Amino acid sequence: MFKYWIKNRAWITFFWTLLLCLTIGVVFVLPNIDKWSDNYSKESIYSNTKIDYDIPAPTKEQLNEIENMSFVDNVFGYYYTEATVVVNKSRNVNAKIIFSDYIQNLDMTMYSEKRVIELSSKSHENPIYIDYDYKSKNNINLDDTIEIYGILFQVAGIYETNFYNAAIYAPLVGDQKKLIEEKSTCYSGAFINVNDFQQAETYFRNYKPNGRLRTREEFDTEEQYLLHYNAWESANYYNEITRFDVKAENLSKAYVVPWWIILAVVFFVSILVDIVLFNRKIEYPYFITKKYKKDIPKYYKYDFIWQVFLVCLSGGVLYCYYLFINDKYVYEKAFYIEGSIYLGIMIGTSIFTYIINSLLFEKKIKNKNSQA
Repeated sequence: MFKYWIKNRAWITFFWTLLLCLTIGVVFVLPNIDKWSDNYSKESIYSNTKIDYDIPAPTKEQLNEIENMSFVDNVFGYYYTEATVVVNKSRNVNAKIIFSDYIQNLDMTMYSEKRVIELSSKSHENPIYIDYDYKSKNNINLDDTIEIYGILFQVAGIYETNFYNAAIYAPLVGDQKKLIEEKSTCYSGAFINVNDFQQAETYFRNYKPNGRLRTREEFDTEEQYLLHYNAWESANYYNEITRFDVKAENLSKAYVVPWWIILAVVFFVSILVDIVLFNRKIEYPYFITKKYKKDIPKYYKYDFIWQVFLVCLSGGVLYCYYLFINDKYVYEKAFYIEGSIYLGIMIGTSIFTYIINSLLFEKKIKNKNSQA
């Protein structure tokens, strides 16, 4: 029986099962994991931070005033820049960077504990934190060095991709703090965490960024200065403020193929293949004899075990792809759920076709014998 199955069925099952598994994996499962991971990464910026508003260009004094307002819980002022950095003293790479001296409030930002992927076990003099996308694209690892404006930083942590603004965060301490403060009279922006949206809205709808207001000494004439001041005073800066809950509601998400569509495709193909094999003139003459009729369930049991093995093998191939080849960030929940659905659908369909094949073949033979 086993030799007969090897000769007449095993190789067919091998090719069509592997082809189906890998096709489903490449067409549905892998894109689903990638899309789900991208969706999660974008949502995480809003769900795993404590940012309610991002406001433009406050001065230090102005941000201190905002921090002491009753409706504000926390603030995080930051300097934003784009620069060419030197990785490991050998490669020049472009980067979007935020610096901040609000180190104590870092956990409210995109570089919070909830978004950590990996942290260095070493203690660094000038720590720097990068996101996963920047790490992958530029082949940067923990404890590598990144030189910014002549100051050498060490990569102390890798975080989920920051789609919002910058791929690198550098705490402002020591020499780099002096360097930035000498170049900037105000923050590029500030993240604000509030406890009362009604009061916050009232304030921010009339917000004026003092960092945008230039001094009289910067102009040649009083008339030039008044033109600048009136433009600053009359501008609507609320349009430049990002409210994170609104941004999250309007977030565009990639389409993830529902599991029932995958199930329908697998089920349809499996049934179609079984119908073709069922109508071959190879197995039927063999099983019609009384000697082998009782071995029908065993024959299809071999096929079922073989299918399950091939499904698990294809699952292992997909897992190795993500482990050794894929360089995109993979949301673990997406990987395990999509992987479980994939294995469940493939193995479940194999169980169904095993039962159907055994019952239908036996019924066909009984009908033939009764007619004879």
